[in-house]
Amino acid sequence: MFTAAIITLSRIFVAIAAAGLLAMMFLTAFDVVMRYVFNQPVRGAMEVVEYLMAIVVSFSIAWCAHEKAHVSVDLFMTRFSGKVQALVHIFTSCIAMLFVFFMTWHNILHIKDVYASNITSAVLGIPVYPFMGMMSLGLAGFSLILLKNMLDSAWEVFKQ
Repeated sequence: MFTAAIITLSRIFVAIAAAGLLAMMFLTAFDVVMRYVFNQPVRGAMEVVEYLMAIVVSFSIAWCAHEKAHVSVDLFMTRFSGKVQALVHIFTSCIAMLFVFFMTWHNILHIKDVYASNITSAVLGIPVYPFMGMMSLGLAGFSLILLKNMLDSAWEVFKQ
């Protein structure tokens, strides 16, 4: 049940990331056409693309971890037994999960300061804090996927 909920959450996140990427693509293409054909660039297009990029990266990283699509070097690991590989994976997942958890926690703490400071984008005046909140949400999803992967590896160790 826990695993299914996390996988569903990461699928929702990757769908949001895909929609953000699609919006970035269309906005950039429209901005280029407007700039070079009509000499009228889209005002604030770069700011919107920057905010969308924060959403795309933070929401897609959990799915990438679920699919185990991150870059890894298996030069030495393939020489070890499955149990040793699982133990190393548990250790590295635990370190990564703690690191991402602290990144999420400090990002949440920083949101309060950004909200209180009323920081906005330069051209369109879009507040920054909602996008920081979405980044925190994406990072929290990533840490849950790392927890799931760590528990899966632990299951492999104890199953043997």
